[in-house]
Amino acid sequence: DLLDGAEQTLFCRLAVFTGGCTLQAAEAVCNGERDLAIDFLDGLTSLVDKSLMRQEEAPGPGGNLEPRFTMLETIREFALERLEERGESGILRRRHAEYFRELANQSFWIMMSAARDPILEMVSYERDNIRATLQWSLDNRVPGLALPIVGHLWIWYLHMAPAEGLRWMQDLLALPEAQGRTLERAFGLVGADACAWGVGLVHRAQQYAAEAVAIARELDDDLTLAAALIGYAGATPDYSSVEAAREAREILRPMHQDMAFAFASWVPAFTLPYHGDVATVSLWLEEALAIGRRTEDDWVQAVVLMLQGFIAIAGRNLEVAHSLLTESARRYRLSPDKLNLAGVLLALGGIARLGGDSAIATEHFHEALRLSLQLNDQGNIAACLEGLAGVHLVENDPERSARLLGAAKTLRDTTGAVALPTSDALNSGISESVRAAIDSDMFARAFDEGSRMAEVEAVRYALDVLPVHVIAS
Repeated sequence: DLLDGAEQTLFCRLAVFTGGCTLQAAEAVCNGERDLAIDFLDGLTSLVDKSLMRQEEAPGPGGNLEPRFTMLETIREFALERLEERGESGILRRRHAEYFRELANQSFWIMMSAARDPILEMVSYERDNIRATLQWSLDNRVPGLALPIVGHLWIWYLHMAPAEGLRWMQDLLALPEAQGRTLERAFGLVGADACAWGVGLVHRAQQYAAEAVAIARELDDDLTLAAALIGYAGATPDYSSVEAAREAREILRPMHQDMAFAFASWVPAFTLPYHGDVATVSLWLEEALAIGRRTEDDWVQAVVLMLQGFIAIAGRNLEVAHSLLTESARRYRLSPDKLNLAGVLLALGGIARLGGDSAIATEHFHEALRLSLQLNDQGNIAACLEGLAGVHLVENDPERSARLLGAAKTLRDTTGAVALPTSDALNSGISESVRAAIDSDMFARAFDEGSRMAEVEAVRYALDVLPVHVIAS
């Protein structure tokens, strides 16, 4: 009642935002048609002065602090009711979705550069708005608005919330309205591929990428094709991984898309144990490393060092691998990328275990397990359980090892998750060694106990939080 008509309109419209908004977002969505009968900034200032909005500061896309405006949830609920009464809810929510679709599109190219970290942080601040947009698009069966959002933000989802991104993409891609051979579906599939890969569902990632490649070829869209080929290369356990990456590189090189070219150059390294083309992959990694050095991009250098470490592991040169991976982990810790940090820690844990250093191995596996749990990375969680099984074998506790192996087997069977080939290589032989170190009946009983553990129980047990007698009972 203290607001005039124009202020009431602005107040109701601002309720469309979940978790707050920037000044730019507020004006684009709430005054997109320039139909407010008040100066926008004056109206917003009035709402702040009347304590209906709160002004805070949050990181912007350039890394600097910028104003951010929020509502108390009870006030927002009241404003949403008024918005519905005014008949503006539908058009405001669509405009909200269109704004965040465009923000995702613009953010994609920045995330493909050394300036990615502020964008990743900004996207984290907008997570609730993005969720609201995806849910509205799903409820109203307009996947064309939502598919490009996850598709363009796949780097953020891969490193921050791959399981959540995969859930959204599965639901959106399943809509009847999403079945057309469109660019939106193709980029959505690229996002689904990245998220599936991020939680260890590599075979499903390959299926998504293959469909994205096919659609991009039909539409003759080179950039989308390159993105799809990169995804396919990272999820295909045979020589076609190299061929897909080579085609992506050929597309991207004349476009001078350095970061995308670096992506294309390193993805076959993830499947190296299956195709074995060490010479090609090593050459491409050196090209990617040169890009990282030229652009002073620590994250690119961290990825390349990680992959060079994986190659050293494949060649059984563990001393070199340890040096490369230690430096990679140091650089990853300076970035928001916890997914790859977990993979590096897994490898370092495996190297320490093989070297007989159980304490360091346990430290690495525990940290990798906690990170993987945050990301719901089923493949790496299982690999951590297997690595710790090897540690307990060294410490003469094969019964505990058998439980962890049983829990890991169930996790893989129920989710279809697989770990990186490097983890599998470092963990190879653990199961056989445990079987050889324990009575067969005792192994079977302990393995069965582990296989019946829920994931949360298995993780707590692996972290030495859940006592053995609880499992036995």
